[in-house]
Amino acid sequence: KGDMNYVMWFRPEVLQTVTWAGNPDKPVTQESGVARLAPRGSFEAWKQVVHLTSMPWSTWEVEVVSELRGSIIAIDLQRQFEREVEARASAELANEQKEQLLAVVSHDLKNPVHSLMVGITLIQKTLSEDALSKASNILDGMQRSLKNMNHLIDDLLSISKLESGTVTLEIEKHSVSELIQDVLQLLRPIAIERGINLEADLESCADLAIRADRNRLLQVFSNLVGNALKFTPTRGEVRLRVEKGYRETHFIVSDTGSGIAKENLPYVFDRFWQARQTQRLGTGLGLSIAKGIVEAHGGRIWVESELGVGSTFRFTIPNRIPGHSSHA
Repeated sequence: KGDMNYVMWFRPEVLQTVTWAGNPDKPVTQESGVARLAPRGSFEAWKQVVHLTSMPWSTWEVEVVSELRGSIIAIDLQRQFEREVEARASAELANEQKEQLLAVVSHDLKNPVHSLMVGITLIQKTLSEDALSKASNILDGMQRSLKNMNHLIDDLLSISKLESGTVTLEIEKHSVSELIQDVLQLLRPIAIERGINLEADLESCADLAIRADRNRLLQVFSNLVGNALKFTPTRGEVRLRVEKGYRETHFIVSDTGSGIAKENLPYVFDRFWQARQTQRLGTGLGLSIAKGIVEAHGGRIWVESELGVGSTFRFTIPNRIPGHSSHA
């Protein structure tokens, strides 16, 4: 069955002569029109040669076959174990190589990118107004490209740390209201530029406090709200809301954007995945990073969406972070 393998043994044919007490096919004799058996003639010895049979298996032969079966199974299990060891070693080597690559990215690429950004800023300050007006479009384009590259590098480094479990959380007590206001201050300029109304229900989080890594949560909000702004049309709305629960605090980011097709919802938090209509609007790592950060806090994240209506992303942060003291 399936991919199972079998070993079969066949013994050779041995012709045997069997002596029977009479031939069952011998016709009945007729005497005076009456069918009658003649004992002396009916049960005469009859010999038959038996074909297509072999000698019976002896006890020692059955025992040898059983031992052979056990040896084959043991060899197969050993091979499976060796393959698993090789696969594990290959995975560890690949992970080590990935870490080395990310170290190169961090050191040999991030630093030059930063130097180029500083250099462009210096050029903008030293050029005359006339020369700056002529080169401003080029310099602004270079600056945007470098910022995008720097953002991609940060995303790659973040996802690597989250996957390897080496991310360190600096858990402290923070005002939820101040956290939301920081999010608004950080992202409202983008909303204004796109003509989108970005609002937050600050009354819902008044006097609330949460124990979390502030910078990491700002990164989650930056990805969720930035994503909402990206796919919400002009004159649309993006709203932030907070709900306090007994065991966890719920954070909600809703938009009036294009929405996500039902069949795509299971994949939105996968690495590098983007819906076909959004494939050129980012790296595809933002939501995966948000998921990793939330889960590192012991929380959950999910999305509800209707195509053409909008999306609502929700995530929770436990009121007590696992593995951290509950005292401020």
